Amino acid sequence: MKGLLLLALLVHCAYGAHDLNEEYRFSADLSPSYKLHWSFDLQAGTIAFAVNVSTTGWVGFGLSPNGQMPGSDVIIGWVDQTGAVQFKDRYATGRFLPPVDLSQDWFLVSGEEENGYTILEFTRNLTSCDMNDLNIEADTARVIWSYRSSDPTSESDIRGHEVAGSTSLNLLGGLPQERVEPNSADFTILTSNVTIPAVDTTYWCVVSEIPSEVREQERYVYKISPEISANSSAYVHHIIIYLCNELNNTFLGDSSVCEDTHIDIRSCRGSEIIAGWAVGGEDFVFPPGVALPIGGENSRRYIVIEMHYDNPDLQTGVVDNSGIRFTYSSNRPEHEAGTLALGGPIDPHLIIPPGTPDFTINAFCSRECTQAHLPSEGIQVFGNLLHTHLAGHGLVVDHFRDAECGLLEQLEPIDENRRYDFNYQQYTILPKTVTVLPGDELKLSCFYGTSDKSQVTLGGESTRDEMCFSFLYYYPKTELDYCGSLPVADAYEEFARQYVNSSMHSDLFFSLLIGNHDVARPILNTVEWSQEAIDALQRIYLESPQGSYCSNGSGFIFTNNDDIPNADQCPYVSPDICTGEPGSQGRCCSQLGSGSTTLSQLSTLAVLFIVLSISLL
Repeated sequence: MKGLLLLALLVHCAYGAHDLNEEYRFSADLSPSYKLHWSFDLQAGTIAFAVNVSTTGWVGFGLSPNGQMPGSDVIIGWVDQTGAVQFKDRYATGRFLPPVDLSQDWFLVSGEEENGYTILEFTRNLTSCDMNDLNIEADTARVIWSYRSSDPTSESDIRGHEVAGSTSLNLLGGLPQERVEPNSADFTILTSNVTIPAVDTTYWCVVSEIPSEVREQERYVYKISPEISANSSAYVHHIIIYLCNELNNTFLGDSSVCEDTHIDIRSCRGSEIIAGWAVGGEDFVFPPGVALPIGGENSRRYIVIEMHYDNPDLQTGVVDNSGIRFTYSSNRPEHEAGTLALGGPIDPHLIIPPGTPDFTINAFCSRECTQAHLPSEGIQVFGNLLHTHLAGHGLVVDHFRDAECGLLEQLEPIDENRRYDFNYQQYTILPKTVTVLPGDELKLSCFYGTSDKSQVTLGGESTRDEMCFSFLYYYPKTELDYCGSLPVADAYEEFARQYVNSSMHSDLFFSLLIGNHDVARPILNTVEWSQEAIDALQRIYLESPQGSYCSNGSGFIFTNNDDIPNADQCPYVSPDICTGEPGSQGRCCSQLGSGSTTLSQLSTLAVLFIVLSISLL
């Protein structure tokens, strides 16, 4: 009994009187001495925070547009000598004490100071309608935090922080909550003593297989955890785990540069993706009742681990043993999950000009692909990982569906992150599950900034090149595992005729055909990147027809997508709680009733015209 009392006292001393882990759904250690807890309510449009900080002085917390102080929406609070809580909403206009905001939109719930810790609990609306405030959305929030060991003498005499920092979090996607299932076990797929090559970029492939106990009976993965070696963590950019059947036991243990492996191993990299991790990612826990099926009789058993090593300083002697741990249960879940990758080219077809703050690359999943592979009731998308490299600053997964009146309606985006952080690439649970039906179209838009660059950026595997990908988790599992698209060749030819020296045309087109960066890059760097040239290149990705393709694990379907989905017919407009405007979703046809004519109305008018013409003969 004394031991239990001592343990309870230690927990109380470390975290104060509140059991904040029980009261709040999510938590993150912003530093060893500063812990953040939070919960949100999408229906009410509110979010609640608690900060637990090892100090008896003032505590600061806020949201920043970029991780820096200027432009941040912050609070500063403390418990004074009388036990009263001092708390104010402030707006930072520079790197000095933020003045009190005229609109107080952070609301104190409680505060206490005990055993050397200060706990403040407070709430805020997700949208405050204050022009100075940042809306809290399902994207990457830059949380800033600070504290000092002593209380201020007054509201206007708050001395500078002693400790401060910035952390990227997805506040509405949250962080993984603990989930424990009966009959659970785990297995880990790791590299083994890989000496990272002293080159800028390496894709390393290791062949393994799922354990015998999983091969013999289907299991259900509900937690995926990165296992990153501490000594090599700075060099591990991403990990992808492919599951395939094309291999045999003779390949087991094969470990080498991916492009040097056997063709069957390279082919496996186009198979089903069961897990992925990228810089800054943490554990991913599937929602209750959902898990990823793996193993069982006659199922895919071989695994290829793809490691992307980033070694720009060409360091030697770095050894890596990283991988991914899978936690599974033998109990069948209510929903069996699958993965769907959506992306653009990773070769010189993806061209981003230098010196532009915002350039867009689009990739599509065509209606032909969803019509062919999705069940009649559709799929439920519940999680996602967005991925670009260093130039990327935002991504959006748009969703289109044919409205009853025959027009193409843009629905609410499946996922949207316009504050993307390359160093925080976390699989997130979407705030709400999204239904994708057969015949729907998806569009992935990736936004890049190259104002600091003097040369073109191409699609490619290097961290200095670019990618545009979304990795969706959904249920029920189908055979569809990849969707992508590529602008048609005519679009590049038209651009080259106007802006590339004619003597280089054949070399450029051949380099695009075979994906040769070494030829394409110097040719494209001869272009005079005027605003006119940038706009012409941008039209390739926004307006030109694209060839679409999708994979069902055993082959590809190719389609020509001449009708690029866009928002011109029925654009999505989100509800505006500040003005009371209801938004556009589900109102496409009704909105066309005034001053516009739908396709069905045109058909009716045409029939009436024919009948009237016949009657007059």
